[in-house]
Amino acid sequence: LETRDIFIAVDKSGSMDSRIVDNEGNLHDRKIDAAAQAVKFFVARRIGDRVGLSVFDDNTYMHWPMTDNLK
Repeated sequence: LETRDIFIAVDKSGSMDSRIVDNEGNLHDRKIDAAAQAVKFFVARRIGDRVGLSVFDDNTYMHWPMTDNLK
């Protein structure tokens, strides 16, 4: 099994608090909630890989260092 190092950067600026609007004009989750769900979905499937996470707005913040502990 080949290990990959993957680093994820997530926007947490104010615009991410807005809600997603589909083509019919229906409102859905906030963008930040959709991003969090996407990261969780992705990371849960990275068995054997190492993943790190940073978040950014006007600055960048290390949120979780590169690790193989994906819980």
